[in-house]
Amino acid sequence: MVYSLMCASDFFLSGTRVMVAYSDIIYESRLVSALMESRHPVATVVDRKWLDIWSKRFDNPLDDAETLQLSDEGTITDIGNKPNSLSEIEGQFIGLTCFSAEGAAQFAETYQSIDQWEDGKVPRSCYFTDVLRALLKRNFCIDAVVTDSGWIEFDTESDMNLYQKLERDGELTRFWSVDGVAKT
Repeated sequence: MVYSLMCASDFFLSGTRVMVAYSDIIYESRLVSALMESRHPVATVVDRKWLDIWSKRFDNPLDDAETLQLSDEGTITDIGNKPNSLSEIEGQFIGLTCFSAEGAAQFAETYQSIDQWEDGKVPRSCYFTDVLRALLKRNFCIDAVVTDSGWIEFDTESDMNLYQKLERDGELTRFWSVDGVAKT
């Protein structure tokens, strides 16, 4: 994931504010607006109600979840590890992050400076949250832009089938809608 982003480093490190979004998610525009309001060098959207949809997508939601802990000030203190319990997850990283010029430079420098991650991954195969966690270890502050739903993720055909069923049953808007208005 990050290797692909670094292939666009001319743009990513251009000195302008940039938003990075995973390609397997859709999200409400209000999340982009809230993200852009953050003045932190790195800000990312965190869903506190992630378990509602994960419980529908997975027999065991912990199989696909990552740890995420927040400070009292609303910044992330831990992200991206494999959780042992739900108590290690105060929200779920959704894959929507905004960087200032300083934040992008710190992210790229952190990624490029690590020859091998503690879990044995080499930088070319690391995840986005691996670099965010490495930034935290360097005492870099990451702002959590908190939401209660407003997005969905498409990993598999079963996700598509689930969302189509939720739409038919009138339940999809509990998780995602076009700017809060149900699609018909």
